[in-house]
Amino acid sequence: MYGGSNNSGRNLVKGIYEQSVNEAGFELFPNPAGDIVHFLFNQNQPVISARIINLSGQTVFIADEIKNNRLNLGFLNNGVYLLEIGFANNKKAIQKLMVKK
Repeated sequence: MYGGSNNSGRNLVKGIYEQSVNEAGFELFPNPAGDIVHFLFNQNQPVISARIINLSGQTVFIADEIKNNRLNLGFLNNGVYLLEIGFANNKKAIQKLMVKK
């Protein structure tokens, strides 16, 4: 969820809140991740895209096609990122992603 008055999750960055799998529609594992991160999501809303954002707000990766419910993170440095998932119903959700190799 982007900002707003819904404070049901933990504040990640001012105005951005982490949500549970029931609220956000997906869950990451392992987190912290090494070279690969897997995710679970509501099968009724297929994932169609992913975007990784650094904490400066810069997009560092975009995937327009998700295969096998996982992303290769081998190119990312250790750190904290935000993973935005796009669903087939045009909704988006964000979870905090930690990379530690």
